[in-house]
Amino acid sequence: MKLMIKETTLLFFESIEDILKEGNIVIRPDEYSDHIAAGDHRYFSAHNKNKLVGVSAMVRFIDQVNNKTRIYHRAAWTHPDYRKTGVWTKLMKHKLNYINDFNWCENNTIHMVTVAITDHRYRNLGWQFWNRTAQNTQTGQILRDTWYVTWGELKKQYGIE
Repeated sequence: MKLMIKETTLLFFESIEDILKEGNIVIRPDEYSDHIAAGDHRYFSAHNKNKLVGVSAMVRFIDQVNNKTRIYHRAAWTHPDYRKTGVWTKLMKHKLNYINDFNWCENNTIHMVTVAITDHRYRNLGWQFWNRTAQNTQTGQILRDTWYVTWGELKKQYGIE
């Protein structure tokens, strides 16, 4: 499968909001805490033969507690027919190359993600557990785990120079 990944916009994510809500994915930056909402957001989509097969986003923000830059990876979705085919991995690699190419952070910058407690991708990749929270969604309450890793570790994991 040959994927085309491109940078897109919040407007595009809003146009597929119904699909993302099925996965309990929040797309509106203003629905996050103030410091994340005010961050620098980037949105990406993956296509196979002009069919949307995945999306992912990230935000660079200043953590107000310690005045440090953080990068929060969010809104990762893969079309059910394309799960376990490498779409998520390719989107993540694309985001990491973007971060590297545009010098978005330093080696000690913390990257974070919050996922359902049943999602073990980040733990399996060596990310560290941060905390567990409960999120109210359209379908009820979901427990979510937050994982983190430094940029220096991510670069090693993905072979980024």
